Amino acid sequence: MEKKTYQKRGNPFYYRGSWNIEYYEYDASGIKKRRRKAGFTLENDAKEALKKQRLLWGKGENVPENKTDILFWHYMKTWFYGNYVKRIQPETARTYEYTLKLLQAKLDSNALLHQLDRPTIERLLIYYANETPGYVKSIKDLLYACCENAVQCGVIGQNPASNVHMPQIIKTPPYVMTQEEFLCLLKLAEGTSTYLEFLLAMLMGLTKQDIFELQYEDIDFELGLMKIRTGNTRILTLPQEVLEQLRRREKQSTDSGYMKKYVSCQSNGSKRSGSCLNTALKKLTEKAGLPHIPFRNLRDSMAFILLKNGFELLTVSRLFGYVSYKTAEDRFGYLRELVYKRNPDSFNCLFGKVV
Repeated sequence: MEKKTYQKRGNPFYYRGSWNIEYYEYDASGIKKRRRKAGFTLENDAKEALKKQRLLWGKGENVPENKTDILFWHYMKTWFYGNYVKRIQPETARTYEYTLKLLQAKLDSNALLHQLDRPTIERLLIYYANETPGYVKSIKDLLYACCENAVQCGVIGQNPASNVHMPQIIKTPPYVMTQEEFLCLLKLAEGTSTYLEFLLAMLMGLTKQDIFELQYEDIDFELGLMKIRTGNTRILTLPQEVLEQLRRREKQSTDSGYMKKYVSCQSNGSKRSGSCLNTALKKLTEKAGLPHIPFRNLRDSMAFILLKNGFELLTVSRLFGYVSYKTAEDRFGYLRELVYKRNPDSFNCLFGKVV
């Protein structure tokens, strides 16, 4: 017996002699329901009807008649996925989607929209200022836009997020590894499928975007040079270990049957996602007993080790390929003070006195 296979259909779709559309709306209790409407003779008529339903969905007009029974969480998801997400940039949309997950973890699913007030929002922002300070502004902006839509639709009288005071966010510097911790992390990464990516990030200061955009044609294996095209184009000198791992990765690519374009990619040649490196780094830091370290801050540890061992900041900026000294100063200037705090005796010995 052959196994049935199902193909994903479009919207609108033709079924049993007429064009059909599928859309979402809320029932009288505020629960999201999936609806289907059939009977359209022409495809254009179905598209126009679908467009109208999506406009109603985005404006929040298909909500229960009793406005005091509207659930805030249902209204927010309807408004966001109905129309708002289509009018913003993809990167902003991904940020706001993660913000929705944060709100879902904290907000009561039975909270009503008309009960949302300014003190509740401020308590919510204070909570996230301590947990995820980088998303506080996104949470505030998303709540404001959702409540403003509810005001325009006549669901609530005024926007409770209009005069909210932002909590004070104290930015803490990223964790900087010592030389022993740095070498331990590299040792743990050795032998894994992302070892080359960690070498590029830790020894050469490359970001995830730099790594994922790196192509084999950007590498000169004879001279040991590498061109970075993202941002300002820069030329970097490859350390011996990095050069060997690049040659090994290239050989694996040719042995697979076809030459891949990107250095860091999946088995089918497509680009990797940034989450794969984040997950790999999280596993390594937990295994090494280190706190959470963002992937982009791995280069800070390398810069700290170089400064601690007597390298000038100008030399560090050239090793990482920064065009101007000011860029390196803005990025790694705080490490000078950290070097002094961790090794005050080395500075005091310059003056013939140790305290």
